[in-house]
Amino acid sequence: PQEGVRVGISIAADGIIIENCGFQEFDTAIEIEGAGAVIVKNSITGSAGNGILITGQKALLFENTIEGNAGAGIFVARESNEHAIVDNVLRNNGTEGLHILGAGALTVIDNLITGNKSEGVWLSGNARENLLFESLRHPEPADRERVSIICSESEDEILPSIITYGTAGVPH
Repeated sequence: PQEGVRVGISIAADGIIIENCGFQEFDTAIEIEGAGAVIVKNSITGSAGNGILITGQKALLFENTIEGNAGAGIFVARESNEHAIVDNVLRNNGTEGLHILGAGALTVIDNLITGNKSEGVWLSGNARENLLFESLRHPEPADRERVSIICSESEDEILPSIITYGTAGVPH
């Protein structure tokens, strides 16, 4: 991490498992630079930036609750590929629930993404070959108009069943 930035855990090694931890009020809770990290059943709240920042390869994120962060719940940056993001809650974050910037070959399945200030999922910067399935669900009818997947400069497959309520578009 950059000097002066408070990161809960910075993962530079390969094959690290982070399970059943709580991260509260860091600049970024978890930063993944290595390969094969497994992030499971953690609670990440109140980060000044993103909840999880991924720049490494082949991370697995399962059953985490990521909410109330000032940036994106999960931000996947360029040249970062082959991640599985499954059965997480990404809610009430300051920007997107999930932002995929130029990354590829992600599998995003069965996440609850709701109440984020911007898009639920934003695919940008030529994000490519990502599979998103059943990941935008709003339990409250009042939230339905805020569900969105934004694709700008991307080549992603979005299966028809991903959007239970809401729209998909290219406004960026």
